[in-house]
Amino acid sequence: MASTPSPGDRKHHPTPQKAKIQGVIEYCEKNKIDYYKKDVFEMFGVPKTSGHRIVADTSARRHHNKPNQRETRGRKPIVTPEQMKEMEEILEKTGIEGRALTWQQLGIEAGVDACGDTIKSAMGTMGYRKCIACTKSWTAPPTAERRLAYAKEMLSKYPTSEHWKH
Repeated sequence: MASTPSPGDRKHHPTPQKAKIQGVIEYCEKNKIDYYKKDVFEMFGVPKTSGHRIVADTSARRHHNKPNQRETRGRKPIVTPEQMKEMEEILEKTGIEGRALTWQQLGIEAGVDACGDTIKSAMGTMGYRKCIACTKSWTAPPTAERRLAYAKEMLSKYPTSEHWKH
């Protein structure tokens, strides 16, 4: 007698095969056709136990397509949803100054230990992005002082609006 395979050794049947089995049985029952489930399972090459499990499962969905089931496969996210919420709160609280932060600086403010690209990808899932202008840094204080002095000098030389027309 063959031994029962361990859960890790069990073969998963693809959704189309599962749907076919469910469809054949549903068709036979709806049209009152005499049949044996065992014959349907043999036709599709499915063991009897798996066949009964497929018939009992009314959902045609597989694990990866169940909206109400938490995802357990794959790598755990580096930036958790809680951390993303924290970064979003920082952006909302700080206004324009927060939006001037780089992705890396935003992560540091929120206590997230990840590189800027990872944070950018995570925040991108929430619809956040940076435009080209946001990547430019603020004007340095010495440059701002020079610009202000120049503007005041030009205003004293040319005080009326007539001077500023082209």
